[in-house]
Amino acid sequence: MRRREITNKQVLTAFMNVVAEERESMRKELQQKLDEEWRSALDEELRQLWSALQLELEENLSSQPEHSINLSET
Repeated sequence: MRRREITNKQVLTAFMNVVAEERESMRKELQQKLDEEWRSALDEELRQLWSALQLELEENLSSQPEHSINLSET
């Protein structure tokens, strides 16, 4: 059996590859978490805006005098 020697450069290259893969994995995980937090915050903001718009519409409708339309034939 032939003995294979591993150089310091090969060890360093392998280590750098492992670190790069781990860094990329962590980056993707962080990005996913930030995306989820951003979506959650946006959803809450939209719910609040929708509620405010509904309230404003109800207030506007209640302050308007009612009009009736006579649709009977004459």
